[in-house]
Amino acid sequence: MNIKIIKNIISIIFFSHLLIFAQAPKMEWNKGYGTNNGEHIHEIMQTKDGGYIGIGQTDESGIDRYDILVVKTDSKGEYQWQKIIGTPKQNDIGICVEEASDGFVIGGGLFDGNQKRYMAKLDYEGKILWQHTYPTERNGMIRGIDVLRNGELVTTGYKNCEQGGFVYIADNSDG
Repeated sequence: MNIKIIKNIISIIFFSHLLIFAQAPKMEWNKGYGTNNGEHIHEIMQTKDGGYIGIGQTDESGIDRYDILVVKTDSKGEYQWQKIIGTPKQNDIGICVEEASDGFVIGGGLFDGNQKRYMAKLDYEGKILWQHTYPTERNGMIRGIDVLRNGELVTTGYKNCEQGGFVYIADNSDG
């Protein structure tokens, strides 16, 4: 038999063995947060303090509209705080979150006539330090944030619905 075929057979047997005996990881904890109106968390990350921060949306009470929801927990999933941001009776959505040296930067879309790209900075207790909308002719959204070593922000997303991604760099200290 060809040595290449033998190596392939051994590899298949080895990886099949791993798949048969592999087990799903044990769940450490499972918690629910937000309101009683239905939540969707779009992104979560572990924070420098070992806890977690998640961003998404929560339905506005009694109507078919939603606001941005940000939830912070400790390392065991115990609730620390939540922040709800939005325009009443409009569809607002939180998509991304990144930790900065002195808080968290969030991004998504805030509706005011049409959906504008939205970015805000929260301190470690959830207080808004600054927030900005970046208007477009039609709908827009911030879909990704990265905090550079020098504190500047790079974001990706879309504007005017049909146009592709964009990059925006800003000083993180005041938005």
